[in-house]
Amino acid sequence: MANPQHDYSKIVAKAWSDPAYHDRLISDPRKTLNEAGWGIDDSVHVEVKPDSDKHSLVLGLPKKPQGLGEDHQKNGGANPCCCCC
Repeated sequence: MANPQHDYSKIVAKAWSDPAYHDRLISDPRKTLNEAGWGIDDSVHVEVKPDSDKHSLVLGLPKKPQGLGEDHQKNGGANPCCCCC
């Protein structure tokens, strides 16, 4: 996602103007956002809260696996969204 704010604004505008898109965004947010190019992995929980006055971002930080090498930690691993790579 190159420009999260721009992408977010487009998603909101489309949800406001297209009731079918709005419903898909709520019922299957990962698929709908991935179709918009967000690239959200299946291991990430995605939830859309309709009619909310607040903008939120919740980041779940997994437990550090035992035996994870120091080099892996410094570089964020091969995949920064996953500790198992």
